[in-house]
Amino acid sequence: VKHADFARVVALRLRAAHPDVRVSGPSSSWPYPGENWKRWASTGWERAFIERAGDVAGAYDFHFYTKEFWAYGPDSPGHRAELRQPTPNLHASLWTGHHQLLDFGKGEALLDLVQSLHLAKWQRPSPPVIISEFGRQGITPQLGPWANDYGYYLYGTTVTRLWMMFMDRPEITLTVPFILPVSDAGYGPRRGQALYTRPGAPADMTPQVTPLRDFYGFFREVEGERVPASWAGLDPRQAVGVFTVAARRGDTLFVLLHNAAAEPLAFDLKLPGSASLAGAAVQRMRWEGPVPADHRAPTPDGARWRRDLAGTETLASSRVELAGEETALLRLPLAAAPARQVVVNRHYAPQVMRPLTDSAPSEFTFTLPSGEKPAGAELVFTFAASVGGRPGQQIALSLNGVALDARPD
Repeated sequence: VKHADFARVVALRLRAAHPDVRVSGPSSSWPYPGENWKRWASTGWERAFIERAGDVAGAYDFHFYTKEFWAYGPDSPGHRAELRQPTPNLHASLWTGHHQLLDFGKGEALLDLVQSLHLAKWQRPSPPVIISEFGRQGITPQLGPWANDYGYYLYGTTVTRLWMMFMDRPEITLTVPFILPVSDAGYGPRRGQALYTRPGAPADMTPQVTPLRDFYGFFREVEGERVPASWAGLDPRQAVGVFTVAARRGDTLFVLLHNAAAEPLAFDLKLPGSASLAGAAVQRMRWEGPVPADHRAPTPDGARWRRDLAGTETLASSRVELAGEETALLRLPLAAAPARQVVVNRHYAPQVMRPLTDSAPSEFTFTLPSGEKPAGAELVFTFAASVGGRPGQQIALSLNGVALDARPD
């Protein structure tokens, strides 16, 4: 609470003396329910920032980090053997007890919580949201050097998923992956989370390029006016792990795709009449070849993190296959301008952090604008339990007294 009150005083005084200067916050790491659930309780300091300084803040600011528990061992800070995951694939880790994972829903749940709290308190849209740091923390050794290119690949997969999730959030105006231009000469000069690192430090401080430079280069064409895109026919487990962003720029449709599962995913493209496969191309980013035995092993012979910087592969048919944890960028020629505009409105219930028990259901009330006639609607709930659910536990939902089917994602 003192933190929020201090921020409010600073924001008001800065506004009076320097109208162009803004204060943002709470600028917290690990800002999601979990070990730090208490931060969002009625007396929590992160919630207090929204409820006591939200009307004067220039932005809400958070650091989003998924935790690494495969490239992890006794040399990891605070090592606990029981936390190590049997697979480097985070989508699989959703079902093996990984508790610090923002890639699949938990990050979105936090952003929804922020919006709901702000609207309930201030009755108007929130200030912009910025993500001033995000990434995959804990790839060992944290300060480098990383023994193989697979560590860079793991880091890139989480940055990709979080980036694509942020692209779907209208309140987010700035995101900054924790990828330094060059590793700091005085602190962590050999770290991996950089475009250039210094593997010979401290004797040799010469910067050398890392695979993350071409990782950035993969995304350089992703720009344009958003175009609706959706999936059909996925089972709930698959649906958690697919990410899609489509955008139109000039006479080209760009479709950015990511398959987070370890298994390949084949699907058929159903394109609008204005799009054509003639001249279509795809560029890919994926791991090819054997995986290192662990984070301390060198990159195996014949293995690489493939990062195409141009769409040189022709897309010959509407049947597309993505390898496990592959990201692909499709380029499709457009023959005409889009036929219609799609507007998506988000409405949040003012009730948050409601207890849920077998004998006492919780009720949430939405007040929708009069006259709004949506072509379709999606109702999103977030559930959390400090030690997870029970085997066989089921959740029943109803809307205006009508029972709904609940998807487990």
